[in-house]
Amino acid sequence: MKNIFRKGMLFSAMLLSSTLAFSQVKTAGLQLKDVKDASLRKNTSMPLKQIPVAAYKNAASVQARVSSVAKASAKPGTYYTVNNGVYHLVPDFLLGQDNNGANLYANCGVLGYIDRNMVFKNKTPLCDEFTWTLFGQEVKEDSIVIHPFFASDGLSIETPVLQSTLSGVDSVYQMGTCKDANGALRKGMVALNGGAFVYNVDVDAQPFMNTFYGTTSADDPWNNILFGNDTEYKPLYMEFFEEPAGGPVFLNATHFYVASPLTEDLKGKTFTVAWWEMNLEKGEWEVRKELSVKADSYVEYQSLNIRLWDLMALDEDLDVMVKNSFAVVVNGPQDGSKWAMIHQLDRMDFPDKERNTAFFIPTEGTNKGQLCQYQIGYVDNGQVVTEFYNTSLDIHQYILTPFILLCKDDANMTIYDVNELDLDINGEERKFVLSDWYGGPSANVKITATVEQGDENWLTVTQPEASLDGYTFNFTVKAESKDFLVEGRKAVVTLTDSKGFSRDIIFYQGDRNAADNPMSVEGIESDQTLSVVSEGNSYQVTCPAGSKSLKVFTVSGLQVAEYPVSAEGTVEVSKASLAKGIYLFQVSGKSTQTIKVLH
Repeated sequence: MKNIFRKGMLFSAMLLSSTLAFSQVKTAGLQLKDVKDASLRKNTSMPLKQIPVAAYKNAASVQARVSSVAKASAKPGTYYTVNNGVYHLVPDFLLGQDNNGANLYANCGVLGYIDRNMVFKNKTPLCDEFTWTLFGQEVKEDSIVIHPFFASDGLSIETPVLQSTLSGVDSVYQMGTCKDANGALRKGMVALNGGAFVYNVDVDAQPFMNTFYGTTSADDPWNNILFGNDTEYKPLYMEFFEEPAGGPVFLNATHFYVASPLTEDLKGKTFTVAWWEMNLEKGEWEVRKELSVKADSYVEYQSLNIRLWDLMALDEDLDVMVKNSFAVVVNGPQDGSKWAMIHQLDRMDFPDKERNTAFFIPTEGTNKGQLCQYQIGYVDNGQVVTEFYNTSLDIHQYILTPFILLCKDDANMTIYDVNELDLDINGEERKFVLSDWYGGPSANVKITATVEQGDENWLTVTQPEASLDGYTFNFTVKAESKDFLVEGRKAVVTLTDSKGFSRDIIFYQGDRNAADNPMSVEGIESDQTLSVVSEGNSYQVTCPAGSKSLKVFTVSGLQVAEYPVSAEGTVEVSKASLAKGIYLFQVSGKSTQTIKVLH
């Protein structure tokens, strides 16, 4: 895997040329409650269809279909995907304004993470050779990695262009597009505006845009509706999202459509939205927040005999941060009202049940409280075949991508694109500038710093303080001189902001390997026979033949104890006699041998 452009031309200016982009994050993404609903969506028109069960057909996966087309046309069938946990943008939703003040709307593409890696994976089924082109660089690797910060226009960067060749025939693919208020398209789309409405789509490079509502009755389209009114089981409906890539995200709002017959009035009826997160330790879902929204506005589709209701549940507290897999769970009125949630038609093309992200959870009946999936049966050559009803609910989840940027205290405020830094072994004081996703001190944001470094206390940090610009924080670390007997050490500094988001920065002194692999017992000499074993409340020391005594020193050279060696060549050292720290156990005889012990 090729890691490119971590320090390339677009991001090299870092915060200096990205200051405007950072301010765009505040206005475009992070205050959804302040965005006027009239400008949030370019339009509400969508290609709705009503698909009865008779229309269901088994089909191949995207990769299989691409492969078959490639074979038939003798072309490579070029395409690529992104890593799981990078979510796809929902078309027609406002991303924000670019540096010229023009509105920019999503069409397809992905929401990027500021200060996290993104991986683009080549999925081309057939080719003789291929080449990626990104930011003017050509790369020939199966996957490429970028580490984006901000975009030069304040909103987005272009995705890579992948070109493949098969028997001299070229095929070119670039993921995603966005569009302006006039509908003009821009190629490639990685939104870096801090937040957007996203789909949970991970099986293809393009989001699924054909939507429908399904029923198991060809005679009565509102009988046995899937993902809708069901007075027998009164189920909840759940859409699953993979865990976000590289760290947590904040959940801000859920938008979805509900279809009803033209004669059904849902106005004033309540739908609830719950956000669940998987607790990995317990292996179960936990409810993080519940919101409610009343049906109000709709658009009529006379040809389909339906009303399309537009609902959005907004969390103004912005206090739900998730780092694991999460789910959006919708519950509607189960009082006999006829309604159905919208599905994504294209997901029916995937018979692999692992790609099914839509579930229902009965609140009554045999399977009460169980995570369930629909199965569809059809006749093939006289045989009844049952398949999982593979689909996704057309749920649009607004997520925010938090960050705390660590910058040099220089004229350019250059952003560090690593989480590990080395400090001088002779001691050093270093100053930094911090920028937070939610705003600076002027937005009443605070950042606190804590240090984990064992008992050595070699690194001290100041608490981040507001800088003069009101948008950033000043932050200082100071390292003491390292003792020559200590090969390497590290300290983990955790920065946490007012909303609960945190990042760790590891500071090293000396040898990183020695610092990263602290053993309770570590030999200084590779050929020694002196050994120390930790057993219960003591250290059992085995000394080489001829040893008379065992001396214990601190790493600064101070002797703290001396023990006689028994006739069997052993010494027992009580742990209670030693304070926490690093010690040198030394014996002298035919040779002097020393071993380092981390107590």
